[in-house]
Amino acid sequence: MFSAAEFGESSQPNALPWDQIKSTSFKPLGTVMPDAIAKLDKRYQQDLKTDSDLQDVVKEIAAVQKSRNNTRVSLHESKRKKEREEAVQKVASLSEEAETLEEGTPPVGQPTKEKVKKDPYLKETTRLMAEYLSMNTK
Repeated sequence: MFSAAEFGESSQPNALPWDQIKSTSFKPLGTVMPDAIAKLDKRYQQDLKTDSDLQDVVKEIAAVQKSRNNTRVSLHESKRKKEREEAVQKVASLSEEAETLEEGTPPVGQPTKEKVKKDPYLKETTRLMAEYLSMNTK
């Protein structure tokens, strides 16, 4: 066995000295109440029924989870090649989609109406944030 003192960073001639950053003091603000979460979830479920882009996102997430949970690979060469080709096509279509979203992207924090319309994540986030803010102003 080798010790960290022999092979760790501290054994190097130009090693940085050990340092520790002091924690900051902060006051936690109000938390999101469970009834607000329930209302936002209800709104999300309504949006999910009507927004086809959001439905596509949910389907993609389910497909990724399914592929992550799949621990088996076919030993049939033709079947395996077909699975690999499908995966490559899926990745290619997703990267093409991402490129169309990124064209003319404004600086971070300044989404345009066109980008919000194209990006299902941003569109749903905007809807839910507006809903949450309207709950807090009443």
